[in-house]
Amino acid sequence: YTYSLLPKFVSNIGREVQIFESENDMLLSTDALFIIKMPVKPLSNAFSTKLNSWVKKGGRLLIIADHTNLYDTTYYLNEHITKLFGFKIGESAVFDRNGMQNSPRTHYSESLFGRINANDSNFEWLTGTDLKGTPYGTHVLASYGMSFSEPANYSHQNRFGSFQPNLKYPYANHASMVSKRHDNGLVTILLDSTPWSNFSVWKEQYKSLFIKVISIS
Repeated sequence: YTYSLLPKFVSNIGREVQIFESENDMLLSTDALFIIKMPVKPLSNAFSTKLNSWVKKGGRLLIIADHTNLYDTTYYLNEHITKLFGFKIGESAVFDRNGMQNSPRTHYSESLFGRINANDSNFEWLTGTDLKGTPYGTHVLASYGMSFSEPANYSHQNRFGSFQPNLKYPYANHASMVSKRHDNGLVTILLDSTPWSNFSVWKEQYKSLFIKVISIS
């Protein structure tokens, strides 16, 4: 789950890239996209306030989340986004009805409703999470298809513990990508980090999707 290829890919499609090493680094102009990926340390209140102000002025924020609260990544993200934007990321894993990775088929017509993965072919969302809190005005950009959301648990020997499809788990067309206006800016949340990692970002379906994410963000 390393991400060194992601900035290289963005650079290769003609976009300027800057990697932030510290919260003290200067934010770019608001004509930019700022990416936060699964933080393993909390964001300071000062940086959170600075980033919130930047988005309000027109900046675009892209947040990459994933299943489970491993290394407290979900906790750290929620500390930032819940109070500022109203989103709450779940400590959950989303599977299809058979307990496998999600491969929804989104028809071309869904593009009329803003679905950016509407190409009428199976699109693999491996295993992401879902949202437990969604503010008014949120727009769904992509979804896992009909799927179960179960508590993710790394204490079991296999991937998340023995999966048994059960209607006590929410079964719905769970969102895999959402966005919301924030004053003059935009907040977008991706709920599966796998497509953006080194071992899969090179796949054509993910490269195509990421170009769309950048273009709408």
